Amino acid sequence: MIDVSPKFNTLRYAMAKGTLVARAETIDRVIDRTVPKGDVLEVARAAGI
Repeated sequence: MIDVSPKFNTLRYAMAKGTLVARAETIDRVIDRTVPKGDVLEVARAAGI
């Protein structure tokens, strides 16, 4: 094993960008949180962690 204890902590940032193509009805349901399987935006946030 290699001793990595003398390494300094480094603050890093990451940014992601995407595009969603969907029907207007689908977007409305996501915004209104009326998708039968649950809150889509909350699942997406959790997946990003």
